Formats: sequence, structure tokens, C-alpha cells
Amino acid sequence: MRRSTKQKEAYGELMRSSQEPLAPGESLPIHELPEVQRMTRQEFRRRVPLVKRLGETATRMMLAPSSGVWGYISGIPKDNPEAMKKAAVEYSKTGAGNYAAYLAVGKSRLQETNDKHREAARAKAVADFREAHPNIALSETDRHKKWEEQEATRKYSNTFSRIVRKSDYAIEYFSKGSAYSFAKSIPRRSTGTHEGFDGSYQELAKSTLGDALKHQKEDGTIPLLGIEAEKMRFAAHEHAGDSLREITRAETSYVEGASTALWQLGFVEFDNEHDVKYGKGQFNPSIEWGQTENQQGTTASIAFNPNNELHQMLVTDASTFTNPRIEVDVFNGSDPRSAGRMDLRVVEAAEPTVAIAA
Repeated sequence: MRRSTKQKEAYGELMRSSQEPLAPGESLPIHELPEVQRMTRQEFRRRVPLVKRLGETATRMMLAPSSGVWGYISGIPKDNPEAMKKAAVEYSKTGAGNYAAYLAVGKSRLQETNDKHREAARAKAVADFREAHPNIALSETDRHKKWEEQEATRKYSNTFSRIVRKSDYAIEYFSKGSAYSFAKSIPRRSTGTHEGFDGSYQELAKSTLGDALKHQKEDGTIPLLGIEAEKMRFAAHEHAGDSLREITRAETSYVEGASTALWQLGFVEFDNEHDVKYGKGQFNPSIEWGQTENQQGTTASIAFNPNNELHQMLVTDASTFTNPRIEVDVFNGSDPRSAGRMDLRVVEAAEPTVAIAA
């Protein structure tokens, strides 16, 4: 049958490519098309005759004698005419309201069955329409794929933001010199009720510093924490084809490992490992605090320790420094809401000033 202009417009609207992607399990609302609704009505009429659609009880009521109706309403047997008469009087007082109510009760007895037939008729109409229009299924497959792509992008973005916030926390409290808060960025040991870190803090620090060194810039700057470091690291994960779960696990471990590395480098001190859990530590009192050259960030440097394995990773035998220091540069940005950045570098210690006697 040729479709009307209205039906064509409805179908075109349904298939419009600008519609939102479909989540898994969702389908296009084929049942809302005028043509499908017409097919549904025809199928329903075929399945359920008129008498059943109205309801057998309601039909009998409309055809029954008035006295029988009154008796039926009141539950009075037909062989009790006096009682029927009384019921008729009571019925006349209430008017058509009681009749309508009873009619509704009668019809509702088959309502559930009719609803099932109506649902089956709709399902068949939709199936027939889909069979006649295979491009509907293709469009749904396309839109499911778009939804999955959007969902993957959203999860990826949320993961990146969550890792950067975790990184920002460590940056903020390092720059503030708060050992108690900074210690929360170091992974906690497992307890009876909490699964935590069970490895070696020293090995975690070495591994993380080794990862950071892979992104060392030509000027010697090592991006350690912050949004810039994570951009490079996420790009490397994408290039390697890592899954989002692998990226999440790796980057969570990296941020915690970077914080651990700052501890193992000597910027933060704890009397023993147990104190890390309670934040009972302090920043190294020998740290030299200052500002970056552009006055946009804070610097913290400590003297090179040849006996520290992590220091040796930064100042190798090939280094030309005569009096090296390990420096951390922290940039919080001019806007306190913006993401921070932390870089690691090796610098030459300034020559001591010699006082000249007058």
C-alpha cells in the first residue's frame, strides 16, 4: 500500500541521522509511526472480536432486563422480586454512576487478556514493518555503535580527569609543605578490611622515576606530575593500544609512585614506614625553597646524595654537574582552579657568597 505524505514524513523523521545515539537494548520507536499504529489496530481486531473487546459481562449487562441488572448489581437472586424492587429504588437514587462503575468492573475482567492481545498485535505490526524496512535495523546498529563510542569517550575523559585531580592533590600539598596531607598520596599498606599496597616502596619509587625519565625533555626537565605529564602518558598508552582498565590501573599506580618517589628522594621524611599511614612526617628541613625564574611557581631543592639510588638515576656518571642539587618545580597556575604541574630536574648549586672584609 502506498504511504501518504504524512506517513513518509513520520518515517523520514524517525530515520533522521541527527537523532541521538541509542543505548544498548534501546530501539527506534517504530510503534509510534502512524502506519504501524494502523497495522496494530487491524491486527488487534483480527485477534479479538468485538464482543471480547467490549467485555462479555458488560455486553450481557447492556442486553439484560432492567430488573435483572438491578438484581445483578445488588447480588439479589431473581426469585426475590421484593428485594429486587428495593434494589431498583436504591439504584435509581444513585443514578447512572453505579451502572457505569459496574460496567467498568465487568469490562476489567477481560482487560488483562485484551492488553496481552494488544501487545502481541503491536509486536507483530512492528516486526512486519521492520521486515519490510531492513534499513531500520542497520540504522539502529549504527546508532548503538555511536553510543558505545560516546560512552567510551566519556569514560576516557572521566578517567583522565580523575587521575589529574589525584595528581593535583599531591602537587598542592607538596607546595604547601603539608606532610600530613601529602602522605595521603602515598599508597597505603593492606589492612584486614582494606586491600592496599603490598610491594616495596623503594621499588615503586624506582619504577615510577624510570617511567618519568622516558619523557625527559631536551633541557633536562622531567615532567613528574600534573596535566601535562598525564597528557603525554595517556598518549603513550593509546599508542600502545592499552585498554581503559589498564590505563586506570597504570596511572593510579604512577601518581602514587611519583609521590612515593618524592619521599624516597628525601623531600619528605618519616621516622618509619608505619608513620606514612598516619601522616606523621615532615618536609626535609634542609630543603631550599624558592621561586621559578618567571615567578610563576615554587622551587624546592635538596643536595645530591650519592648514596641514594634514586639520586643516582638522576645524576649519572655521564653528568657534568660539579655540585648538583635535585630540584622540584611546582606550578599551580594563576587560576587556583586550573590544573597544576610538577617537574623534576637537576641543577647546579649556586656558588657560595664570600664576604669581603672592609
